[in-house]
Amino acid sequence: MSASADKLNHLRKTLQSLSSFQLPDHYHDDDASSPTAADAFPNPELLQRYKDARDAYIHRRTLQLFVELIEHYDDDSFELPTVSNEELENQRKRKEEVLNAIKSTMERVSTMREENVANFAEFERKREELNDIVMGIERHANDSSMDEDVDTNDDQEITEEDVERQEEELNKLAERRQMLEQKLRSVRNQIALVENEVHDTKKAVNEVRVKTGRKPIDWRAEEANAADGQEVEYFSVKENVDAEVAEMQEKIRELRQSAAYYEGMRELMEELGGVKILETKGAGVDGSSAKQMETGFVITLMLLNRHILELTLEKQSDNKDGSLRVSKAKLLTSTSLPVPQPNDEETANLMETMNSISISNLSFSKIMSQKPSEAVIIPPLDDLVSYSQQLASSDAIRFVVSETMARIRTVRARVEELIRLRSKYVAQVYDIDSGEQEVVCAINEGISIALRLGADCPLVSGSVYVSELCGVGGWEEDKLQELKKLVEEKRCRGPLEVMEVLVEEIKRMKEEEGWVLPLTPVLFRTGAQK
Repeated sequence: MSASADKLNHLRKTLQSLSSFQLPDHYHDDDASSPTAADAFPNPELLQRYKDARDAYIHRRTLQLFVELIEHYDDDSFELPTVSNEELENQRKRKEEVLNAIKSTMERVSTMREENVANFAEFERKREELNDIVMGIERHANDSSMDEDVDTNDDQEITEEDVERQEEELNKLAERRQMLEQKLRSVRNQIALVENEVHDTKKAVNEVRVKTGRKPIDWRAEEANAADGQEVEYFSVKENVDAEVAEMQEKIRELRQSAAYYEGMRELMEELGGVKILETKGAGVDGSSAKQMETGFVITLMLLNRHILELTLEKQSDNKDGSLRVSKAKLLTSTSLPVPQPNDEETANLMETMNSISISNLSFSKIMSQKPSEAVIIPPLDDLVSYSQQLASSDAIRFVVSETMARIRTVRARVEELIRLRSKYVAQVYDIDSGEQEVVCAINEGISIALRLGADCPLVSGSVYVSELCGVGGWEEDKLQELKKLVEEKRCRGPLEVMEVLVEEIKRMKEEEGWVLPLTPVLFRTGAQK
């Protein structure tokens, strides 16, 4: 390792010397008195130009040779410096020693500061005592001098100047008395304020002890014991108060977290829109303790001015930050929206049209053998609760509420879509799965179609699928498949759009490509003449 370090130092010195390379002095011999130089270079300027060119050439040639040497130099011969474990251990010990020295120095400085503060307080006290002693000596000297003046001046005549001087001294003494009385009143007021603060503190301590289920302190008895010479257990009281303060600080921290949580909830409700909080209560049952009631909440929301959603928020056992999670969500209002039923004549016409198809098409036969749908059901919210467990607390609530509102809007739009569909075409609705329906429609062109409505129909493009497409009266299969492909490529939102696209495509094929449609009877439509 030392050999590698020597090589590195040698290379570094070589580079530094080359970067500042200067030619020796004997290359700059400007001795013009030499007869050889005078004969070879009679012009001094020509000699100087020669020397400059020579110096530049030597400098560049030296650098070129060094670069060529560097190209063939084996850089593996240099070993990178490594720090041994012993040196690391020494550095760690040195760091600990420095930290310990700093800590001891800080403690020593803190101790010295406390001692200086105590010494300064003692100095202030002694200075006050010294001032009192000096003032007493001065008063004694003044009194003695006044007595001597009285004794010496008894036989002397009192002049007006003496009377004026005495009056001035009396006025000064009266002013000093007033000033001292004001200071005394100020001190008494401060004492009264301190006593009031002490009384409020004692009262607050007893209130905290009562709230926490402990016996209040009898301060009068403690003061009586102190008056009798017994020591008051102020240290134990201080420890109790400190513990209560720590507990209250913990409560404050929890309340601040709750405040931040509910602030996020408020922002969430403002963001979503169409949401109103009806009620918030603890998640515990009747008779539960306060601790159990704090484990969760039940929030009742009004969605879209019609549906009521109840969310249960609880603290999970594996949740370290103590945030609330959605544990249950359900709609308290009705989850079904009725679908208007067709009249008997519409049903008879549709069944008559589909009778011939169902005989040869098992899929249509299976669909039409099911019970017709009487209402569109809002799916349960258990899957939303499960998905929300992977999100943060506020994001989980936002997800459940927004998805619930989306499902409600989807169901409403689907019912309206089915109403408009039946106003233009003969249609029958069947229940397939939760949140999905099957719609069978027939048009005058002799085609019957079965449509599967997805969970997002009719709000999302491509959420309606063509299950079956059949024709009666001589429709060719390739034309039916072509129509089915064209309809699927449109990615329609709802069954009404599918039917309109189907009718338009048949009309376009008839006009542009010369399709000849089979002759079939005209089906009954609501609002149209038979």
